[in-house]
Amino acid sequence: MSDRDLDGINLSVFRDIFGNHEWVGHHTNHAMCAICGGSSPAYGHPEPLAYSRDIAAAMLVEDRIEELGLIEEYCKQLNKIANDTWDWRDGIKDSLVWQLIHASPEDRCRAALLAAEAE
Repeated sequence: MSDRDLDGINLSVFRDIFGNHEWVGHHTNHAMCAICGGSSPAYGHPEPLAYSRDIAAAMLVEDRIEELGLIEEYCKQLNKIANDTWDWRDGIKDSLVWQLIHASPEDRCRAALLAAEAE
């Protein structure tokens, strides 16, 4: 996936999962919020992290999924993304668990967005 695509995922997570404003502009010092028109840091809006690239930031997404009560839907979506050929009727396999615990930050973000969309 391209850097631009990953940036798009980051902004979607920032907006849709964390409920934050979306920045328009190339430089942090001159960015403007697309929702309220506020500028950073004058209005104190946070900026998106590299959720789709950084596993520590992706863990924050999973913490937020728990706060939102979306754990079950998130797990279903992550399973679809990380184990797209696994059939739950086959039972738990080592490969299933391995794929889930080693899902990429990008996969975790995509699953979070799908879980939020499904609710």
